[in-house]
Amino acid sequence: MTTIKISIGKILLVVVMNIIVISTLKKILINGLGGAFLEYYIMPITLAIYAIILYYIINVLVLSVLNSLILFTVLYTGSTVTVNHLLAFLLSLGLLLFLTKKYSLNRKEEKTITIFKPVNKSLFLEVHLWRNLSLFYLIVSINAMITYLLLGKTGYIIFLNSLASIIYILINIIIGSLLLIYYFSDIGIIENKQLFIKPIIVYAVLCYAGPLSTVPILYSFLTINTSPITLKEIHQYFTNDKTRGIHLGLAEAVLVHDRVKCSETYFVNECNKYQEKTWYWKKYDQELYLNHKKLPNKHIVIMGSSGTGKSLLAKHLAIEYFNKTTSNIIIIDPHDEYIVLKKYINNIKVIDASKYSINPLEIGRLNPRDKAHQISSTISTIFNLGPLQRQLLEEIVLTRYIQKGIDPANPETWKSVSPTISDLINTCKKLSEKSPEYRRVYPYLKILHDNVFKKTLLKINDILNNPTIISLTRLSSDYVRTLYTTTLLQKILDSMYLREISKEQILIIDEAHNLLIRGFTREILSKLYMESRKFGLGLVLITPYPLYLPFPVIENSAIKIVFNINEPKNLNYVTKLLARTMDKDELNAIRYGLKNLKIYHYILSITGLNEIFIVNEKHNAQNIIKAIKGDQAIDTIS
Repeated sequence: MTTIKISIGKILLVVVMNIIVISTLKKILINGLGGAFLEYYIMPITLAIYAIILYYIINVLVLSVLNSLILFTVLYTGSTVTVNHLLAFLLSLGLLLFLTKKYSLNRKEEKTITIFKPVNKSLFLEVHLWRNLSLFYLIVSINAMITYLLLGKTGYIIFLNSLASIIYILINIIIGSLLLIYYFSDIGIIENKQLFIKPIIVYAVLCYAGPLSTVPILYSFLTINTSPITLKEIHQYFTNDKTRGIHLGLAEAVLVHDRVKCSETYFVNECNKYQEKTWYWKKYDQELYLNHKKLPNKHIVIMGSSGTGKSLLAKHLAIEYFNKTTSNIIIIDPHDEYIVLKKYINNIKVIDASKYSINPLEIGRLNPRDKAHQISSTISTIFNLGPLQRQLLEEIVLTRYIQKGIDPANPETWKSVSPTISDLINTCKKLSEKSPEYRRVYPYLKILHDNVFKKTLLKINDILNNPTIISLTRLSSDYVRTLYTTTLLQKILDSMYLREISKEQILIIDEAHNLLIRGFTREILSKLYMESRKFGLGLVLITPYPLYLPFPVIENSAIKIVFNINEPKNLNYVTKLLARTMDKDELNAIRYGLKNLKIYHYILSITGLNEIFIVNEKHNAQNIIKAIKGDQAIDTIS
């Protein structure tokens, strides 16, 4: 094999020059004008650029990486190796590891270029375009020049015409495929169930392995994170039409990743002398009118400590949706807080649940066996009963159905008059006389023995066609409130499946955590969430305890609103829910914002929109407070 005399001076010159070039490019392109230029002008030609990159890779891959596994191949082919081969291998390996460590695994650089948008608009493929172009070109150039200096062209020609090249290519195809499979299997789910990619250090170690010398680039190409949308794209979610847009309040700050300017910081304590970019709350001044038709769904989650303004915001949203959309409004009110809406929503009806009974044993769209299983599961979860007690309850319900002439095997009997909780108590007494084990569930049925669980007087169709507040205040216990609400939600779900809903609905549930801690109610809510888009239903859940909200409920809510939170566990949970990149500085900025929000201020996050805002709803809240105190009601729409 032909060799060329080593020139240490040439090698050092190549190394020094390329390190200077790549460092300069990093500073100019990532922190300077290049980044902004690419962010706003490169999108239309991104795909064309990547086509060129692929062509470039195909043409230079052999020259750039074949020297990497010469030693590995020699062990299996018996080929001779020279000092030049070894030196080229070690020098290439060292440079690649250095560049990988210094540039490719830096996770704090700003992400702005997006080339792929999935249907759900919540996960985007991010490409560090200018960095990858420069880094890939320089790595290829360094490898090519060093190999040429140390081995010469003849060495490559001999290598490519030998059996070693065939084995080399096959081995690297296999290794590359296995590691890429491992790469995608390493996509994980963190504590709050958001998608993320673990830094795969093994790739940096193995980057010298033939085609894997491009792994630092692939790692950056394939990094998945939440979508980087610029402020220019906010207009697709908001509108200037105040007559149709849902007024959310005044946006006073937006979370940005940039160099901190003291004159632009929302929180005074964020003003510092950072030279590099970081996450901070930047002052912003814009009234937000939501274009609700652009959202993937109408679900809203409102979280925050007690007394921060959650219910006042919910009242305002009810008024906005009623006045500016064709949606019907239904409110489940546990504390008579929403009566004030009578001053704003014409013909809204207030129903005292204690006077309108609802029968949880009505079969509806299920068969008797399924209904017996459903109601026994509901009661069991309300009281946290065990499987034996649940089975006893199911037998009692099924026995009572049969006694009422409802035969599980004969559908024609299913329209007969359904039994009530009182009937279950009587059946339980009779069964207990023969089998004492039934006494285990008798106390729980007695607790639910309430006049509200007799024949259904609550007309679901009226509720679905007219704005309604359902007041739970006068129900006798939390257990009764839970069963009443669960039954109501089940009947709404049944109406959806039976196509009995003609209008779009906004269903507001205050103190939602009291329902969500009950397993079966969580199941019903999950079904409502999954089927809502098909039937035009939007749920608004309000709670001071975010940890009680199931992750699918939060994840499938297009709008997430968070008021001040200081309790550590809830604070950490919500911080991660709002974060887009899971960067440490971003998490710290969000956590600081949540802890320091003033009353009537909240953080707003919208699915598909990367920016999160601090919004001031004080004006709207004060208008409603005046109405509550008996002052003249005034228009809340500014």
